[in-house]
Amino acid sequence: MGRFSPAVIALIVVLVVAIVPPFLFLGYSSLHLLDARGGFGAFTLGNFAAIFTGRTLAPMLINSVLYPLGAAVLALVLGAAQAWLAERTDASLRQLLYVTAIISLGIPYVLYIVAWLLFLGRAGPFNALLQ
Repeated sequence: MGRFSPAVIALIVVLVVAIVPPFLFLGYSSLHLLDARGGFGAFTLGNFAAIFTGRTLAPMLINSVLYPLGAAVLALVLGAAQAWLAERTDASLRQLLYVTAIISLGIPYVLYIVAWLLFLGRAGPFNALLQ
């Protein structure tokens, strides 16, 4: 314990407190039926059996592989293009690429989601353009 600073220990404690209880709740609730009041009923493995015997397992697995793979490929292509433009060309405003790369790291993803929802939503400018 002497190798870790108090700040690192505090961060580990905060992460454990924030992450472990939801996982325990998820595990416990997946192993029990819900009663009529919404409380936990009898122990069961039926929830897992329904997942593995259902017709939607294959499409879910395919989507679970394709979505992150596509996101990773897109991120690599855009990042490589941005890096090439910033380092290997004399493009105007290339200093802006450095700034946007750093700023994007500091923006929480919740803001990205809200921004895309507002942009692509029913009342957003993209939808208005398509109409």
